[in-house]
Amino acid sequence: MDLRSPINITTREEYWPALMNDLWFTRGAYFSRLRETAQLWHGGRFIRSVFRFRPMAGGGHYKMGAVHTNTKVPTIADGAFELKFFQQPIVEYKEELQVFNKGDNAIFSILDEDLSNGLETSEDHISYALFGSGNSDDSLPDGLSAMIGDGVLPSWNGDVIDKYAGISRADFSGGQMSGNIMWFGGPTGKLGDINFPKMERLYRKCCRGNKKPNLILSNHLGFSMMINKLEPQYRFEEVTDPMWGGDGYKFHSAYVMVDEHCPTSEGLDADENFDVGDFKTGTITNPVTVTKNGFPIVGNAPTLEIGEPIFVLNTDEQIMRLDDDPEYAFGFSGFLGNQDSERVVGRIKVAYALQGLGSRYNGLGLGAGG
Repeated sequence: MDLRSPINITTREEYWPALMNDLWFTRGAYFSRLRETAQLWHGGRFIRSVFRFRPMAGGGHYKMGAVHTNTKVPTIADGAFELKFFQQPIVEYKEELQVFNKGDNAIFSILDEDLSNGLETSEDHISYALFGSGNSDDSLPDGLSAMIGDGVLPSWNGDVIDKYAGISRADFSGGQMSGNIMWFGGPTGKLGDINFPKMERLYRKCCRGNKKPNLILSNHLGFSMMINKLEPQYRFEEVTDPMWGGDGYKFHSAYVMVDEHCPTSEGLDADENFDVGDFKTGTITNPVTVTKNGFPIVGNAPTLEIGEPIFVLNTDEQIMRLDDDPEYAFGFSGFLGNQDSERVVGRIKVAYALQGLGSRYNGLGLGAGG
C-alpha cells in the first residue's frame, strides 16, 4: 500500500469493530472451576493435610468367653503442600503511554491491552502447569500428573510419581494415596479406541461410596472421539457447566468437557506456545514391568503412544489455595521505573497451591486415539 497516496493522506481508516480480537487465549474448564472454588491461604510455611489410611485392628466376631486381642495401630497420616509462586512482568515505556497513546487518537489503550494480556498469560501458564507434575522442576505445582500418580504407572508426560505431598505411595499397600491410571491402547503400545467398557471401568475406579467423579476432561480430539464412540451405546444429555459456561454432556454424574489446556497429540510444544506451556503428547519410554490396569509390560511394548489423555476428576476432593494478600492473588504490583531509561516494569503475582484431598477419587486414561 502506498502510504503517501492522496487517499491515505486525506482519508482516515476505519476500525471495525472497535475492539481487539483475541486469537490466542481460551478459558479452560478445569482452571475455571478451581478458581470458582478457591480457598484463601492465610499464612504459614505450608499446608498440612491429615487423612485416615486404614481401619482399626483387633476387631472381629467372637464366642462368649473368648479372650480379645487389643492392639492399637497407627491409622492417620499427614501430607504437606507448599505454595508456588508465579509472576508475569508488564513492561511499558512512558513515552508511549504519556505522549503517543492517549486522547481521541488512541484507538486502543496499550496499557489496558498489556494488563489484560498479562492476566490471561498468567492464567494460561498456571492452567497448563496444573496438568503436569513438577517432577523435574520444583518451582511448578504438583498438578494432576502428581495427584493421579501411583508410583508404578506413567502419566501422560512419562513421569512415574512415587510421592505426593511428601508421602511415599509405597507406604500404603491399599493404594490409599494412588490415583487410577488405565491403558486404553493396544498390547504393543499403539493407540486404541475409546469405548464404553473402558470409560465405565475408569469411571468406576474413581468412585468410592457416595463420592463420584464430577468432571471428565480432554482436548477437542479426545472429546470428539468419546462422543463418536459412546453415542451409539450411551444416552447422553447435553449440559452447560455452571462453573464457567462451557457446553458438554454428562457421563453418569460427571460433566464431559473440552479443556484446551489438556495435553493432546494436536497440542503445541513449548516453542510453538511461546514457552507458556508444553502440552503436546507423543511417545514415552515404557517403565511398566508388572501387569496392571491394562498396561503392556516393557518387554511387549518398549514405547507407549499417549494419544489423547482422558482425565476423570472429582473436583470436590481438590482445592486451589490462593494467597489472601491481594497482590499475590492475581494482583498487580504497580510500576517501578529505571534510572537509566523511561522504561517501567510492573508484575502480576500469584501465590497458590493445588491441594488434592484424595488421589483415589481421580483417574487418567492413556493410549486413546487412532
